Parts: sequence; structure tokens; C-alpha cells
Amino acid sequence: MFTKILYNKRSLVILALVGLFLLPMRAALFSSDGRAAAQSPMIPNTSIVESEHPYANDVDTYWVINNNSGQNAARVYFSRIELENTVDKIEIRDQNDTLIQEITTSAPNGMWSDVVPGSLIKIVLKSDSSGRFWGFAVEQIEYLNYTTIAYSPHPYPNNYNDIRTFLNPAPNPAGTRLHFDRIELEQDVDYLIIMDADDNPYQWITGIHPSGFTSKAVPGAVIKLRHVSDGSGQRWGYNINAIQTASPGAPDPPPIFPVALAESDHPYLPATDETWVIVNPNVNAVSSKVHFSQIELEEGDIVRVMDQNDVVIQTFAHTSLSNVWSDYVPGRVVKIRLTSNSGPWTYTDWGFRVDAIVDSVALPGLAQSHHPYSFAMDEIWTIINPNPNAVSSKIHFSRMDLAEDDIIRILDQYDVVIQTFWGNTHLTDTWSDYVPGRTVKIRMTSNSGSWTYVDWGFRADAIVDSVEKPGLAQSNHPYEFAMDQVWTLVNPNINATSSKIHFNRIDLSEGDTVRVMDQNDTVIQTFGANTHLTDVWSDYVPGRIVKVRLTSNSGSWTYVDWGFRVDDIYPASEEPIPRAYVSGIYLTVLYPGTVYLNGVEVAYAQEPGDYRIMLPGVGNYAIHIVYQEYTQDIVVVVGAEGGVHITYLPLVTRE
Repeated sequence: MFTKILYNKRSLVILALVGLFLLPMRAALFSSDGRAAAQSPMIPNTSIVESEHPYANDVDTYWVINNNSGQNAARVYFSRIELENTVDKIEIRDQNDTLIQEITTSAPNGMWSDVVPGSLIKIVLKSDSSGRFWGFAVEQIEYLNYTTIAYSPHPYPNNYNDIRTFLNPAPNPAGTRLHFDRIELEQDVDYLIIMDADDNPYQWITGIHPSGFTSKAVPGAVIKLRHVSDGSGQRWGYNINAIQTASPGAPDPPPIFPVALAESDHPYLPATDETWVIVNPNVNAVSSKVHFSQIELEEGDIVRVMDQNDVVIQTFAHTSLSNVWSDYVPGRVVKIRLTSNSGPWTYTDWGFRVDAIVDSVALPGLAQSHHPYSFAMDEIWTIINPNPNAVSSKIHFSRMDLAEDDIIRILDQYDVVIQTFWGNTHLTDTWSDYVPGRTVKIRMTSNSGSWTYVDWGFRADAIVDSVEKPGLAQSNHPYEFAMDQVWTLVNPNINATSSKIHFNRIDLSEGDTVRVMDQNDTVIQTFGANTHLTDVWSDYVPGRIVKVRLTSNSGSWTYVDWGFRVDDIYPASEEPIPRAYVSGIYLTVLYPGTVYLNGVEVAYAQEPGDYRIMLPGVGNYAIHIVYQEYTQDIVVVVGAEGGVHITYLPLVTRE
């Protein structure tokens, strides 16, 4: 599938350790908010590209590495990746911006990317609004020959419908087929459809084929491929590595599920209100979805897909559909409810048939509204972080759609409003702001009235730990009109003769004020109207007690803003200065060779140079270098007290 560029040099290789990294003790260790606590290595960085360390919040930026090698593909080696796991991510994309790989977890010891076809590699870093981590460094690029004619995004998106046309280069072929070196699709849900030049389907391919797959042949030189997916569940996709000549065969019949699991009368009756219950036979299923071979509904009639608690997951109204999968439902139980109108002028239609149920996504939802939600609602959902030691938490919304004037508020356990999503919000794959503690509440309110509309609602599907300092005191976000409220903070350092507080953020509207006061209500500092600040310390306040007073205007022309968050108080108790420690070594390689650390390939030296090898911490490390005719081993021992011992073993001739 691909080959490395190899060199043929028979000279003896000289290899030497030329440097050690000295970092303050926290340089490779991070607090829960991911902030680095030290400066950069003393030895210059040899990275090809790297992020800022730590990277910023709300970042969406990219780096481009060109492939001018003459080979048609390349991959890169990350010497280190530190991300907020499952929250921030690195995307690897090709020259057409097609997704090749998505990295959502840290790799502190390094990793190779997947192979990227084409003339460049695009590395995209995306982060949410909280939690800063070290980032990444790319230190090597390997040029490869990768056989490909066409490929899907990896993974391919939901609701995908992509058609590609291929021409057999052979003269006047009787038939044409495709060879895939790899296929990964959601079994019996997503398909690759092989079609002829006139779009007649010949074959439906589904499931996982890691060792390759040869399609049926269609008549003539033109063959088409249609890739379709439903609304949930993503897999790697496919790579086509050959177009072949073959004798065409007869078309396959389309896939069907022969047994109905639930179906209405055909047609259904007026004034129907009936519920069917379908149970996934997999006792370990965390979510399920059902397949409708057909849905035909008259105006005013509705099919609702519900979970075991009667939460409406999906609604079909006045619909004419065939071969469609439902949205995913938490758990094993899926309910189908059909309601129809009644009256002298009422019409009905064919109804529905459900013929399959399968497992679906791993994170089906911790809390969600009805879809769509109701008018005049005011409901609260509570989500608890399972980590009993979490100092702050944030939740992930897979989707949020709100109509005008409807609101979702994120609250802490005391009902302080941490974040507000206003009407006409339409978001997918978004994380909330961080909430102090383990408890996150979601409050949803909607309007009522003759001109009121509703929308899909929300689904929260994950909760994770967040920053180490989530807030000692904060207003609602946004704060209210006509308020006058005081928060009191006490410095835990009993020896502090004065204190100051850190504002993570202050946003005030015109006429509104935040005052910093001492224990006697003496105003030490005033933040006035239209203040917009981040990462700012207050003036010093005598003693250990600091008060924060927020006042806001009232009136018909009054506006409010986000408010404030205080997340630290200084001086804290005395802490020792962290010691420096060794975090890695440099190898000087004078000839090509492959470098292994504890049995794992970490570098391929295509040319002479310095190669950085990261050492995660105290321990024994075996460095093994493989040249064309020799191997060499170096043992590095990093002691708990800071000592480093290096042993060079003799060169060994390869057999």
C-alpha cells in the first residue's frame, strides 16, 4: 500500500547523545485546566510545525506542510500531543480539505499520523472555550507511495450522499469493476452502491472489509459509486486502489429486512393513537435506532419515535419516505407512536412499517428535550459528573436548535446562570462553559401564544472535568437589570496582610459597575460602564477579605452584559519552587536509520540531523537504532532524584 524512501549507505554510523532537556518540574505536567507551568526547553526546538504551548481557547487554525518529494503521499510524526481529551482535536486533511484523520486524545510519547495522499498535509487544531493544554509538535515527515484512485473522508459524515464516476482506461472493456483495499461502513445502515453509466444499481456493499473487496462489474467503461449514510454513526469509509476490467454480471436485488417488527394498518384509521414497543435483542446496547421501510402520513398525522421514558426523540409529520433510519434512542427500547386526525373531512394514508433495529452511537444523550419541544415550557435537567473529585465540569451538546425567544440556560448547583443560549441558536458539536463542581443543570424555557413557533431542542451527550479554578465568585451570565449584589471572598492564607483577586473576565454594559471593596466596604477599585476585560488582577485590598459589588441600571432602554467571574485570590500559601528535571534527549544521527523507544518506532532519520526523543518521566528507556547493516542500543536511566545514566552498547551487524 505504501513504501518508505530508503537509503543505501554502508558506512559505519556514528551516533552520539548531544543534549538533555532541562525543564522546571511542571513543564511536562499540567493542572486540570491544562496551563503549562514553565518555560520552553533550553535547547532549541527542531520542530517542522508546532502549536503554541499552551494553545489558546476558541482556536481554529491550521498549518500546511508541502510534499515536494516526488512521492504521492506523506505522513508526519508528532513527537508529542497534549490535548483536552475528547474536547479539543487535531484534524489531518489533504490538499482538497478532505478529512483524513481526527485525533482527540493525547499522545505524550508521540505518534505517526495516517497517510495523507497528495501534495500537502494540512494540520488543523480546534479547541473549545475552556481548558488549555500543551498542544503538539511535528518533527518528521515521511514521504510515501500510496496507491489510491479515490477515497472517502475518514470518517465520512452523517447524512452523506456522494456520487463519483470512474472511467476504465482499457480500450472497449466488456465491463468495469472497482477494487477497494479497505472498507469500513456501518453494517446494514450505510452503503456503497455500485452503479452503471445510467445510474442503475448493481450492488450494495456494507460492513467492514479490512483486507479489501472487489465489486461486481457493470457493463462498459463507466462505473459509478454512490456512498450513502444515515443520520448517526460514522466509520472510516473506503479507499479505491484499482479500476479493473471484468465480465459484467446481473444486478443484485436491493437489501431488505424481511420481517416487520412493528407496522400500522394499511391504511391506518382516523382518530388513531397507538404505540408499538420494539426491544433491541442486544442486552448491552447503549442506544438503538430503527429502520422504516416506508412511512406515508396524511396532513395532521404524526409518527413519533420515543425512548422508554416517552421522551420524543424524533417526529415525522405529513411524510412520504422509504428506506430511512430513525434518530438514535438511548437504551434498548424504542417506542413508535402513531396519532391521526378525526372528523368528517379526515383522510388517512398508508402508515408505516419498521423492519429492523440495530445498535447505534456510544453517547446517545445524558439529557435531551422532546424533538421538537413544547410551547410554554420551563423544565430543568440535572447532570452529575461521575468523577467525585471534579472541581468543575462542562457538558457537550451534539445539537441545539432554538426558535425565536426560547432560551437554554446552563446553571450550577446553586442555580447561578453560567451560560445562556438565546433564541434562534442553531449549533452542533459544542461544549458549554465550565461550571463549578460536579452538578450541571440545563434549564429550557419556551414561549406560548398564537404566533409562537418551536424548534428541535437540545441533546447533551457528555460531561467531562474542566478547569482547576472554575470561579470563587461570579454573577449570572448575563446579569439582571436593577441589581445590587455583594460577594465576599476570604483569602485562605491566614498570614496574608493584603489580598488581590483575579478576574477571568469582566463585561459590563453602560451605567453598570463592579466595585472591589475591603471588609469595611471601603471601595478600593471601580470597574465602570462598558468595561470589557479578561485576565486582570484587582488592586490590593488590606487584609484577607475582598468584597465584589455589582450594580446595574433599570429602565426601558437599559441593557446588560455578561458580568464577571473571579477565579483566584493572591497571595496563596507559600509553595516551594518546582525543581528542574530531564524530559528528553537529543540523538545526533549521521546516517539514515529507524529509532525505537522501548520497542515503539518514534523516528525515521531520512537524513543526518538531531532527533528529539521525549522521555515521559522517571524510568528505564531502551533506545534501539536500526541501520541498513547494523543495529545499536543505548540505555538511558532517569532517576527519581534527577540523576541520568547513559550506557552505550556496541554496534551489532544485522543478519
